[in-house]
Amino acid sequence: MTHEFDEAIAIDAHGMAQLPERWTMGPGFAHGGYLMSVALAGAIPVAAHPDPVTMSAHFVRPGAVGEATVDTSVVKAGRSLSTVRSDIHQDGSVRVATLTTFGDLSGAGDIAFRSVIPPELPSPDDCILADRSENPLVPRMVDNLEMYLTPESTAWARGQTLETAMMQGWVAFGDGRPIDAVSIPMFADALPPPIFSVGAFAPWTPTIELTVHIRRRPATERLGVSFRTDLIGGTFFESTGTLWNDDGSLVAMSRQLQLVNR
Repeated sequence: MTHEFDEAIAIDAHGMAQLPERWTMGPGFAHGGYLMSVALAGAIPVAAHPDPVTMSAHFVRPGAVGEATVDTSVVKAGRSLSTVRSDIHQDGSVRVATLTTFGDLSGAGDIAFRSVIPPELPSPDDCILADRSENPLVPRMVDNLEMYLTPESTAWARGQTLETAMMQGWVAFGDGRPIDAVSIPMFADALPPPIFSVGAFAPWTPTIELTVHIRRRPATERLGVSFRTDLIGGTFFESTGTLWNDDGSLVAMSRQLQLVNR
């Protein structure tokens, strides 16, 4: 069975990809985390190791719906790690520049220390489904997902302001596609910005840079996710995230810098 996400991140033998309207944040502009997954799809086949363990992306210009070129090159292929550069180009200019380091996560269960704990999330049945037909602020790309937000995470939509900038919930593919490493960057950027919870609503919060650390291979039907902002200053804010298997094991951690365009 071919899933929609696999078609959306497909790259042909000439390095060409088609960025569809279904994966946009706003009219005509591709979702940033989805673009990272496209770049990662280009990097995986040339990497000397099986698992992406860290990926950083700089968003130079907005990625537009339509044809794009994915330019991939091996920076280093070592004994235990390999690094690949994968950039997305459109109209002769770089839109997204990424570096990904690959390793082997087969031993990820051997944990020597952990202070981060899973968020206490209510079940999806006790959360609120993000539905674009009911809320015009929900971006088009959410149509491809099952996104259940905690009641506190949607308080802003009801005109309420909280004291903590937090966004939490559950995410999965709407068509049942398995969650894997190539989809993790997209999920790390899928929820609304945490700043909405403290009343700092902005219609557009473009990402400047996003780094994802993948700590183990995902093994779950849906990810529990939690994102928090600790500082909004000038026109910038940061978001720190964790993504979890449903058994409470940590899959990935993220750190993101965004603009607040009021």
